[in-house]
Amino acid sequence: MNLEEILKEIYKQGLQKQVYMTLHSAVMEDYKFVVNENREYVASLTAIKKINKGRNEAIDALCKRD
Repeated sequence: MNLEEILKEIYKQGLQKQVYMTLHSAVMEDYKFVVNENREYVASLTAIKKINKGRNEAIDALCKRD
């Protein structure tokens, strides 16, 4: 089946809400994973910057967040 056929079948069976809820749940799960991963990276960069204490400008530059 191609995407168009799948979508037609979803509408034919009235499954729009169930499909939306399932897809939304999957997307939110992925989003939460990325947010948590990003928090870990920010914490690591903050720790590196504190340990560096401005002694190495290259490290400070790498630790900058925009």
